[in-house]
Amino acid sequence: MNTYVKVVFGIVPACFLTVGALMFTGLTVTFFERAMIGAAVIGTIGLIWSLVGYRRRAAAIVLVMLGIGICASLVGTRQGIIIMVGDVNRGGLTTTQDIVVRLLVIFWSMAGPAIVGSIQAWGAVRALRGDRNSGSRSR
Repeated sequence: MNTYVKVVFGIVPACFLTVGALMFTGLTVTFFERAMIGAAVIGTIGLIWSLVGYRRRAAAIVLVMLGIGICASLVGTRQGIIIMVGDVNRGGLTTTQDIVVRLLVIFWSMAGPAIVGSIQAWGAVRALRGDRNSGSRSR
């Protein structure tokens, strides 16, 4: 996968949502909300670290960070779809175009980082196994 594609579909939405979540940290009430913000920060750092490059010894740390971010992103995708279905049931989204645009935004902002993170996690696994061309700096 091209680095620009990874940035557009992985890092940009992850950073956008993480910064947005951090702006509202003072309004978080539940443990789940705080855990999701923490997971978003950890996952975003792991995603950026995986694209910048890392040594083979750090591959396990990157893999754990990516795993946390992937899980948070998948939970966020699920929550976004649940909210969208609720909007459809209440009559907030009436046209097919509204529904398609909302789905595209959800999948770009939530599923995109999960997919790019999964690809990068596979590179971290390969780096741990010692495969060549794993995408990391092997020092």
